[in-house]
Amino acid sequence: MIKNDLVADLKRLRLPAMADNLDLRVREAEEGKLGYLEFAALLVQDEVASREANSYQKRLRLANVASRMTFETFDFDFNGAMLPQATIRDLATCRFIQEGQNLVLAGPPGIGKTHLAQALGHEAARRGLEVASYKSHKLLMDRLVSGAVKLILTSGRSYRKEGRARENAAAAMSA
Repeated sequence: MIKNDLVADLKRLRLPAMADNLDLRVREAEEGKLGYLEFAALLVQDEVASREANSYQKRLRLANVASRMTFETFDFDFNGAMLPQATIRDLATCRFIQEGQNLVLAGPPGIGKTHLAQALGHEAARRGLEVASYKSHKLLMDRLVSGAVKLILTSGRSYRKEGRARENAAAAMSA
């Protein structure tokens, strides 16, 4: 009965990982002759680990990054001439983010820009950073429609935000 009450209280306090792991940790404490503080520390570590994992998954979901495009799945040998492995590994440290630097990935189709951008998003999310992933044409269109950008220049044409912003932005993207 005490155990059931404890589990109910842990859930009411929104400590589900502690409630879920209670039996396992009690067994480990009995077998390993752990002290009270060691036992409590293990339960707290379970909750912290669970919350960190949930937070990471939430950041990934909100970031809209592809689950399969990570550095673990990146083929470093595929296009070493265009994307040198040393440069990619340096970017993977996310140091450029900490230093407040911008990163623009540009180049011909099929060289790995999208995979690299998505993998950087995963790595930044792992490090606790909020991430947002957008296709450049959608980002520019949304910024134009919201009024954050008043003018887009592309290929010698200009498109102003005057009533038909979405049509103008779409035309700008396809030009």
